[in-house]
Amino acid sequence: MLSFRDTDFFNLCRNYLTDAYEIFAASASAASSGARSLLAVVLPLATVPMFARLGISGACSLLGGLSLFMCTIPFIFIWKGEKIRANSPFSIALKERKQEMARKVEEQRRRREQGAETENISSDSTILQRIEEKEGV
Repeated sequence: MLSFRDTDFFNLCRNYLTDAYEIFAASASAASSGARSLLAVVLPLATVPMFARLGISGACSLLGGLSLFMCTIPFIFIWKGEKIRANSPFSIALKERKQEMARKVEEQRRRREQGAETENISSDSTILQRIEEKEGV
């Protein structure tokens, strides 16, 4: 169960970070992986004292309880994830930046369309001038 919880939780966190931090997802994922690796180094050092103090049944119960608690976190992200992101200053700034980028892309698209229309009008007037010149000749 610990292995499933660990893999499931790590994948969920990576997916959540990718969705929440979008263009900065690689940095967020790297920080998450670093924290996971740090915990993987430190936590085994605590197992011998934990089992010595709590005994086998107490330590296994503690680990099982932590695993059970961690299994609820994905559902909390599903349930409250949007609200969590809405309260995050970074997420708000990222959303504003994304809207600004979309606005700039829309402006560029309109400029290209206007430029194409201007080219079409000028090329149409050039064609009309040539036709008038031929008729006049």
